[in-house]
Amino acid sequence: MIRFLFFNSMLIGLYFKQNHQNFLNKTKMIDWIITLIMGISYFLSKLLFSRVEEISSYQILNQIILFIFLYYIFKSFLGIEEKLNRIPLLIKKIINFLASITLEIYLVQYIIIPKLSYFIFPLNWVIVSITILISAFILNRISNRCIHFIKIRGEKYENTSNRSI
Repeated sequence: MIRFLFFNSMLIGLYFKQNHQNFLNKTKMIDWIITLIMGISYFLSKLLFSRVEEISSYQILNQIILFIFLYYIFKSFLGIEEKLNRIPLLIKKIINFLASITLEIYLVQYIIIPKLSYFIFPLNWVIVSITILISAFILNRISNRCIHFIKIRGEKYENTSNRSI
């Protein structure tokens, strides 16, 4: 189910990336209100479905709430993109850093969370978060070097194959 959720989130992101001009700098207060309501609804439903066994068979509703919540998160933040471009450089760098390693965060969290979740809260959250970020950064650097190496080898191959024609 969790992989379906991530895939669903990525599809929503793709939709907004392809249609970003339709939403750019066009946010309304109602979008933020719906985002807030859906965020609260998502976390409350998550809590209720995990604690109240009688309603746990309706957990699919949580995914529908999450879908709507994500839609309005994307819509709201695209609507204030111009304002976001004016945030301080340090904050932009942190956001860009996190954005550049999101795939790697997604990949390493499955291994790290179960291994380090035995610490008490909030210590476990801090340790898990830092470990995920460091591991994702290292994986990102390794994969970027591999991709760079493959591109260089591919370009060399293309150059030698073009000469023989």
